[in-house]
Amino acid sequence: MEDLASIYNNAVRPAVVHAVPEHAAHWPATFEMALNLVRGRGNVLHGHSVGIPADSLPLFSAKLRELLSQSGPSGWAIFMIELRGTKEGNPFNFTDQYDRQAAFYKFTESFILPEDDAGADADDDMPLDARARPQWYVDVAVELSRPGHVLQWHRSQHPDILRYLFPSMDEDRAKKVVKFNSFYVDVNAHIHRLAGFRYQPRSPVNNIVYANIYTTDKTVIYQLHPGVFRPRTGEDLLPRKINALDQDMDSISAQFHSAAGLTPAPEDAEVHSDDSDEDRPVRMMPSQDGAARAEVRVRVSAFSSVLRVFTQQELENFVVTYRNNEWW
Repeated sequence: MEDLASIYNNAVRPAVVHAVPEHAAHWPATFEMALNLVRGRGNVLHGHSVGIPADSLPLFSAKLRELLSQSGPSGWAIFMIELRGTKEGNPFNFTDQYDRQAAFYKFTESFILPEDDAGADADDDMPLDARARPQWYVDVAVELSRPGHVLQWHRSQHPDILRYLFPSMDEDRAKKVVKFNSFYVDVNAHIHRLAGFRYQPRSPVNNIVYANIYTTDKTVIYQLHPGVFRPRTGEDLLPRKINALDQDMDSISAQFHSAAGLTPAPEDAEVHSDDSDEDRPVRMMPSQDGAARAEVRVRVSAFSSVLRVFTQQELENFVVTYRNNEWW
């Protein structure tokens, strides 16, 4: 297990930070945190995958080989890559319209629509961008992050965030929408002034059929299996189960302790300090960043017209920023 910890802490995650720094918040900051997430009842491990954009693989692979050769026997520098899925596989520079279009066309270049969607006279080999776009939708997202910090959406700004996502929506309409039963508020950490939301209009607005804002800090606790972060019931307080609950609480505390960057680093650890721990007298393992993400599902024909660049005032109003050691 020590070897695996060394590989993750000294090679895999630093390679991710080097190759795709914008994805760092999606990876547990330390091996111990990752292990706590995949461990279920009875110490059974439930593995899962985290994706890396295909275009970033050459840079990631080169850095991984370099770091593996420094942290262990050279035989460890042999690994396999599996290509799968498309989620987060086509990143682009948010401020560059040409880069956005290039990412979209690369994403759709191999798509072929069924004849029923394209029409009887359509060429079977015609690419998606030339055929029946209104029947297709694409998810477009923007992620805001700052190294060494956790970002949260400000609940009081939901009407203005709606107007950012749906430019044709006026102020009065936005204030009404946030009161609809179809507007779902997702409070974060039981702090009611910090929240994302999900909204699905009855009919497309600005060609958008669904909008969602959320944060990535669930990376620290999200489990697909019954693990230490599973929901609890009163039965867990019974004498026969209270010891197990006590142990789980220790594991949960350790997870947040690590996320805050309060775990001393081993002598051989690769430490990437951020601006929240520059003055610490002891070398610490990296802390866990958290990003704020806005996502819309839009008609393919309108993919380039959504999620314009934020103004400085919008950023200051929409997002609340915490240092990692303060948030966790």
